[in-house]
Amino acid sequence: MARLPTPDADAQTLLAQAREAEVQGRTSEAIRRLRKLVEARPQHAEAHYRLGRLLTRKNRWADALLPLRKAVGTAPRTGRYWLALADAYRMLGQDKPLAKLAETAAVAGLDADTVRALAQRAEAARTAGDPKPVVDELGEKFQGQDWVGLRQLAEKAVGDFPHLARPWYYLGLACLAQKQLDRAETAFVHALDTAPEGIEGLKVSLAIVYRNQGRIDEAMATLAEVLQSGRAQPPVVCDAATMLGNIHVAAGRLYEAAQAFRRAATANPHSAHHWRKLGQVLLAQGHGTDAVQALRLAAGRAPEVPGIWLELGNGLFEAGLLDQATDAYATAARLAPDDDAIRDRLELAAALTGRTI
Repeated sequence: MARLPTPDADAQTLLAQAREAEVQGRTSEAIRRLRKLVEARPQHAEAHYRLGRLLTRKNRWADALLPLRKAVGTAPRTGRYWLALADAYRMLGQDKPLAKLAETAAVAGLDADTVRALAQRAEAARTAGDPKPVVDELGEKFQGQDWVGLRQLAEKAVGDFPHLARPWYYLGLACLAQKQLDRAETAFVHALDTAPEGIEGLKVSLAIVYRNQGRIDEAMATLAEVLQSGRAQPPVVCDAATMLGNIHVAAGRLYEAAQAFRRAATANPHSAHHWRKLGQVLLAQGHGTDAVQALRLAAGRAPEVPGIWLELGNGLFEAGLLDQATDAYATAARLAPDDDAIRDRLELAAALTGRTI
């Protein structure tokens, strides 16, 4: 006769399934399985602990407190449960509960290393002080492009204020500027984990790291998340769409690039740069009429840039509007009288129209 599964066997199965889902990146599924397990086995300390840790990875620090407290209460001699709870308090800026936790640990019979680590966390929280002056100084170093100083200050700040996104963000920018891409990625991921809002802009920074590392698929997926979220502000949408368009251009996907640049230009309609990028791609596709429309908008926003007038002239030329092309080339030539390429195009258009330059 087959033996019926025991409650412990069922718990181990759910725990293994949750672990498999976690390893495969299905964090939400892993959380669901662990919730089911702790409902059935409320004294299962490891399940509470793993649930809390997964919730922190989803930036749900407040939600993680309850399962982590239960893990500590159920297995009070397991040091890593205490440390995970302490980290949650620290990330949430709850310094008083953290100090109380460290005091309790000293008389709870925990190993000396755990007691010492908890005391260090509590002391760091106590001495960190007001983060505003530090964040202001980080901003000043960023504006001055003092990348070495920015990194040094940011590294200290993330130790003092690990629950704040801004120091992690500045650390990521400093590392990115110094081409330390792995460190930049780690910093931006921490910033995402701690940011209460504005995560779309952080994701664009992370996408830059992925692109520079050659992880193009991950960069594109991250940018797509930003553009599909519906939460990104227009400047962030513009940055994400522009970067995505540049990736498509590099891969020769001009149709997709045009879609991305159109999205960028729509998000920032006063920018000549994005209308110009759209016009360039449309021109490369042979869509002269649409290219002319985009380049006219670019020229209207930056009439002092000769290159835009040259490209507008090329679009008009391709569309068969030779008189208008000649006018555009003439404007470009006035702005850049020593540019031989512009002069050659102007002379060709003038010859075809019979006009004198």
